[in-house]
Amino acid sequence: MRIESPIRSIPEPFPVPEKLENLPGKLIYFSLGSMAAVYQPLMQKMLDILEKLPHSFIISTGLIGDQYEMKHNMYGEKYLPQFSVLQTVDMVISHGGNNTLTEAFFFGKPLIFTPLFGDQPDNAQRMHEKGLGRRANIFGPTDKLKQEIEDGIEFCSRESVISRMKQASERIQKDTGMDKVCEEILRIIQKK
Repeated sequence: MRIESPIRSIPEPFPVPEKLENLPGKLIYFSLGSMAAVYQPLMQKMLDILEKLPHSFIISTGLIGDQYEMKHNMYGEKYLPQFSVLQTVDMVISHGGNNTLTEAFFFGKPLIFTPLFGDQPDNAQRMHEKGLGRRANIFGPTDKLKQEIEDGIEFCSRESVISRMKQASERIQKDTGMDKVCEEILRIIQKK
């Protein structure tokens, strides 16, 4: 059976942190996932770049989040309710795993990918090719990565990208595939 999204219920949106409320620019969610957030050199490289951008960031800092300093344009927690945060932000910078990709589509949020391993490079490349997000090489030189992130934010701010992601979100949210899957599981169980 085909389903558009495994999301069944939508929690309340995450409140914009007070320290970010009146800052200019976009509000962006940043996460490298629980595994990569513990690799301090990579995480710190990204935080140093984000600090210099004219935007504000909600950051999932992971297990060792208390070791990262949140600058003036950042709010971070070790664990964030991603579903709630995605409803609040304008876009996402992420490693681009399947969960984040699916959830971002559900809420219509353009993505800037910093893929690390596994399915992430393929997800990033496909979104880049389809014009629904951008890819940045997190392992490249810092200056180049910063430029790729800036270009990605500019791209993801385009009305055409926002509109296409919104259309995808509306289609996905209307899908009743999850209910059909649950009904099919019950049917199979009841047969036994």
